[in-house]
Amino acid sequence: MSGRATRPTAAFRMAIRLGVTGQQVLDAFRGLTLPDIDANRTLPGTTGSVRLADERLNRFMSERGLLERPDSLDRPVSAEYLPRRVSVP
Repeated sequence: MSGRATRPTAAFRMAIRLGVTGQQVLDAFRGLTLPDIDANRTLPGTTGSVRLADERLNRFMSERGLLERPDSLDRPVSAEYLPRRVSVP
């Protein structure tokens, strides 16, 4: 292996930590996609599922007094902190 665990190995390691079975971990994370740098650059914007999640979380936290005031959400996601290049070891 080149430093990256196989799915079953990773699931087993996570299962121990989570106190569940490896199969439960695999089932829970089935369909999960971990975006790379390029995919993360496409997240900023005012539409889509990220924006909907921002709005719901903002409303939820505001209704429960967890925010001093609702956020304007005028710039919810920014790619400016992502690396410009990815170096491969």
